Amino acid sequence: MFAGKTLRDNKNFRPDKDRYYLNIAKAVAQRSPCTRRQFGAIIVKGDVIVSTGYNGPASGSINCN
Repeated sequence: MFAGKTLRDNKNFRPDKDRYYLNIAKAVAQRSPCTRRQFGAIIVKGDVIVSTGYNGPASGSINCN
């Protein structure tokens, strides 16, 4: 899989699909208004991202800390 390579190791580095999707989930998690725990998720079917989501309080509630 990833084998510890970074973009600095090889300018032509291309992450495998697992790493690619994990990076997207991490980016989605940054949208969470919670400061203590930020979770992101994606649903992939046939190499197509079907949905993304992140945690947060119920609509109308105050943001979590």
